[in-house]
Amino acid sequence: MKSYALIFPGQGAQYVGMGKELFDRFESVKTLFKKANEILGFDLQKLCFEGPISELTKTVNTQPAILTCSIAAYYALLEGNETLPSYTAGHSLGEFSALVIAGVLTFEDALRIVRKRGELMQEAISNGTGAMAAIANLDKDSIISICNELSTETEFVVPSNYNSPKQIVISGSENLVKKACKKCSDKGAMAIPLKVSAPFHSPYMENAAEGLRKEIAKYNLGEFKCPVISNVTGEPYSNKNEVTEMLVSQMINAVQWHKTIDFITDNGIEEFVELGPNTILKRLIKTCNKDVKTWSSDDNMDEIISKFSSNNNRDMNRNKVISKCISIAVSTKNRNFDKNEYQQGVIDNYNKLNDLNQNIEDNKLEATDAQMNTAMGWLQDILNTKKTPKSEKQSRIKELMTDTGTVEFFSETVK
Repeated sequence: MKSYALIFPGQGAQYVGMGKELFDRFESVKTLFKKANEILGFDLQKLCFEGPISELTKTVNTQPAILTCSIAAYYALLEGNETLPSYTAGHSLGEFSALVIAGVLTFEDALRIVRKRGELMQEAISNGTGAMAAIANLDKDSIISICNELSTETEFVVPSNYNSPKQIVISGSENLVKKACKKCSDKGAMAIPLKVSAPFHSPYMENAAEGLRKEIAKYNLGEFKCPVISNVTGEPYSNKNEVTEMLVSQMINAVQWHKTIDFITDNGIEEFVELGPNTILKRLIKTCNKDVKTWSSDDNMDEIISKFSSNNNRDMNRNKVISKCISIAVSTKNRNFDKNEYQQGVIDNYNKLNDLNQNIEDNKLEATDAQMNTAMGWLQDILNTKKTPKSEKQSRIKELMTDTGTVEFFSETVK
């Protein structure tokens, strides 16, 4: 195991287009989405890539969508080789993704479970029983005190997410959440109502929690291949026998995210990789501990693969750099119809690449550092001459570096 933690986002991270870049680049991700479509009985792939956002945001759809996109990012990291972190954790729904990569749940079973979890929570939303709000810049004890002061035997408002030292989310009846927001604001806090109509992670979710218990009971749980931090305790599971109870308990208790990050960093981990849509957790972790290093698959997947995949210990495929330059040069669309520019910038550079590749193959040589840099320069000249859009050019070069294990090698020369 390498010394890093994998973390997975929960509901709220979704956006139209999520997972599309990974789908276009990795066959394993294409297979994953096909499997998800078959299990769910509808086109999850189309919903993730094309929306509409109104359908994607429905809890019953959001949960399987985020799980699938999160595991897709993990498959991209695998690149055919198993890699396990020192710890893994997920925020609320994200805990199911963590349990998948730890081997406790199969992807197929987790997908069915979170679909049902979404249905159960959707029912709570349709009942319109409550609300949630994020409270920023007020200490934990004050927020707890306000919630306790307002709650009665029949009506509740409670902390539901301890996200960071500066942010706690509260859940409860709409009436008491509004009153709690007012009291928090009076103490100088920023209170932001969330766009949900059900009080997640609160006692109001008891019926949904019991429904989840029945669903999880249908499946076999595997042994842990790496430690998973429970949202309920902020500490690792001891064994698989705790999983059902903890996931059920999570529905009605606060997510201990700040405690989760503290536990991981207290155990010597300083690098966190967020796998899944958006960069919410990457930013949230920094508010828990500004000294840690964070990555997000939505920001820098290629860098993550290079640094954290078990493939990063292999030798660079030097000769493949040259052949890959040739294939990209040939397959990239031309948008420049000036014959002289095309001859000098494309054909001449292509011929140089081809001659270099032929010389290496004929003499059974290995490309040198200088030859790889030269080939990359010729490819960039070709793409520039072809007037390749900047985003496409960056994508093709990233593809080359990832496929050949040269992200680190070219890190200073290719920007």
